[in-house]
Amino acid sequence: MITSERQAEIARLTAAAKTALRDHGESRAALAIILDNLNRSAALTHLWSGEDYPLTSEADGDGLHLVAEQPDRSFAIYVNVLRGGWRAPPHNHTTWACIAAIDGCEHNYLYERLEGGFAPGRARLRQSAEIRVEPGTGLALMPDDIHAIANESEAIVRHLHFYGRALDTLTERLAFDLKEQSCKIMPLFFARTANRTAD
Repeated sequence: MITSERQAEIARLTAAAKTALRDHGESRAALAIILDNLNRSAALTHLWSGEDYPLTSEADGDGLHLVAEQPDRSFAIYVNVLRGGWRAPPHNHTTWACIAAIDGCEHNYLYERLEGGFAPGRARLRQSAEIRVEPGTGLALMPDDIHAIANESEAIVRHLHFYGRALDTLTERLAFDLKEQSCKIMPLFFARTANRTAD
């Protein structure tokens, strides 16, 4: 029962995203629609339980689970599980991204790049905003937006992530080092594929 309900919700979410992008192009207006739908999906907490999508490694501190993607690796949906204290450095995605909370709060720090364009090398950043991604409040990012994430609590955080392309296809992402004022190509992220579906 849960599996069929989850598949129906994934199909609804993907169809709504395709419509938003068709009608508005890859824009903040389209992402606002996608994020609204993703928040609705995240509120169905029984579909994204810790039993189905656990914390995979206490050492790594997260559990990234690929839930669904299209045959061409587009419209990729993940459940991301973070232990208390887990952090990721500033990075971009090179594709659109939306994040919605199933439970818990993930702090997101947004940055502007002051020099260096979009290439690896020297990169000074200025923090421009801090957003608490928690139930009902999500985050939408354009391909070149830069953010860092942190679970500032002791509790496990569980969120839905929705990307224009699957994370393990994003070979040009940049990770930024605030202390060194530089950036380099970010290692690829690979996800577990338990409970994965494809349209």
